[in-house]
Amino acid sequence: MVVTLLFPVNPMRVLNRAATPVVQLTSAELRTIATALDEGDAEQATTSLQRLQEAGPDLARLSQALDGAKEVVSLAPARWLRRQDVEQFAHFAEHAPRLIGDAQDLARTSATALQYDEAVPSELSTTLRQLADANEQLRAERVSGRDPQRARATALAAMHGARMAGDVASGRFSQALVTQTRVTASDLLRASGLDPETANRQTRERYGESA
Repeated sequence: MVVTLLFPVNPMRVLNRAATPVVQLTSAELRTIATALDEGDAEQATTSLQRLQEAGPDLARLSQALDGAKEVVSLAPARWLRRQDVEQFAHFAEHAPRLIGDAQDLARTSATALQYDEAVPSELSTTLRQLADANEQLRAERVSGRDPQRARATALAAMHGARMAGDVASGRFSQALVTQTRVTASDLLRASGLDPETANRQTRERYGESA
């Protein structure tokens, strides 16, 4: 304990190291799902789902890192100035399992749509890649202590493609994919620190619905 107090670790460095595998997995698989939709490759989407289902150990390490970071900034005077940074990063870390779950849903529905030879609007691929970008931007902005304005803007910009896809989606699974991209965008906004009501409202407004 004395060593921890006198020579505390950098909590943001620890959090970044733990979050990076989770972020990389989520974003990489969102892009893989987009490619699977582009190429009509159901097997690729299924493989993506399997990789996402193996995220448990990485999520556990992130949770442990967050607990440790909170302890450091509460006990070590040298790290008290990082309390706010850790608190803000916690919004992202605590939503990481939800974002992994969102990606799993998207992979599962994409695989099913492709297996049934359902026509999937091409705009959905662009939307998925933008959501992947937003996820990476969110981690970078939180680690640096910046307000995640860029990540929020990218997540909301993804709703343009989602709306275009929603206008032409005729199949059951394509329509479900549109809904799931909206859920993912809202969860990214929540991970950025917005409350659920605000995140849902902004997503609805950008998609084009009335508030």
